[in-house]
Amino acid sequence: MKKLKWFFPIIMLFTFSCENLIELERQNILSVEVFADSVGFFSAVARGELIDLVDKNIAFTQHGHCWSTSPNPTIEDKITTFAETSLGESFISELDSLRSGTTYYVRTYVLNEDTTYYSNQTAFTTNPFASVDILNGTSTGSTATIVSSIDLNGIEGVPDHGHVIAIEGTTPSLENHLAKTSFGPFLEGDNNTYRSSFQDLAINSYTVRAYISTQEGQAIYSRPIVVTIR
Repeated sequence: MKKLKWFFPIIMLFTFSCENLIELERQNILSVEVFADSVGFFSAVARGELIDLVDKNIAFTQHGHCWSTSPNPTIEDKITTFAETSLGESFISELDSLRSGTTYYVRTYVLNEDTTYYSNQTAFTTNPFASVDILNGTSTGSTATIVSSIDLNGIEGVPDHGHVIAIEGTTPSLENHLAKTSFGPFLEGDNNTYRSSFQDLAINSYTVRAYISTQEGQAIYSRPIVVTIR
């Protein structure tokens, strides 16, 4: 019985070590890197390569990159998808629709019918873009007045800024709103606060967000607030 007590831990240790070794071998067949000069406010470019084969009989049917704001991303996260790949063939993925000033983790992956293989991960942080925030929102009669501020974070300016409003329960956006204001470009040196007034509102509660736009046509929104017309 004493021999058996020692036997089981040895088996468990051996099994754990083998699993770690297999995972390390899987990681070592792939490489990943993010080009430093490609990292922008909302995008980056990653490179991957199949540098070794676990088994020469394995046929990889899909490959690409996966990324997330959490470590060790998988194909359940954001991915790019390409078809077959071969040994020594490198490929490029454009990682887009990223959040500015945010750290992302990236891995290369290859997939066959039974198994997904991942590289080690690399991390990068997108450049901080301008931000906008609502300072306060008040209502008088049928008018809601919103005051917001913009922090350019060192950039020269943004093409447009304003507010969007919708009935509470709907998240207002440039594509989906009851009304909006638009004040055009906001440039370095301008007063960093601005005000919108929404008039002739019916008795109800409304959700409001401030926004700024990017050169690429994307919108950056503030946190929402609720104002009530009584």
